[in-house]
Amino acid sequence: MLLSETVADLYIIAGDLIDIPFYTMNTAIDYHELQSFIEEKGSKYQQYTIRARRVLQQKYKVLENIMAIKQTTPVFSLPGNYDMDLKYTSLHERDLHLHWHNVQGLKIAGYGGADIWTPGIPERYVVNYPRTRDPRPCAAVRPVRLPDPSQLLRQ
Repeated sequence: MLLSETVADLYIIAGDLIDIPFYTMNTAIDYHELQSFIEEKGSKYQQYTIRARRVLQQKYKVLENIMAIKQTTPVFSLPGNYDMDLKYTSLHERDLHLHWHNVQGLKIAGYGGADIWTPGIPERYVVNYPRTRDPRPCAAVRPVRLPDPSQLLRQ
């Protein structure tokens, strides 16, 4: 009404231009309560996520130090569903997930992780498990039938 009844060279409409982003106050109150809960829990979630990454990386560093003992023999790692993506760890050079390595004429390849939710592992750090498989990294890998260990003992 003010605009239609006044004449000015300039109008500035400022402040809270609308009262609430919902049509009812009950919805606004419910939203505010939920928002407060998420902010409180979200902050704690972020702190735990950062701590989990730090602890996981420390543990992978210990594993790297253990694996580094074998200096003349290759040692690779294939992560499971309770592991973080090894490309962000000290084990990244040993990672077999979606990678392959030539070892004495053999192509060694791996596909780690699991297509499941893993409780206690921050979702942003889990092993990427694509829903579609790309056969190229493993195309040259042929199944090898290993001898029965009990047969080896008899020889």
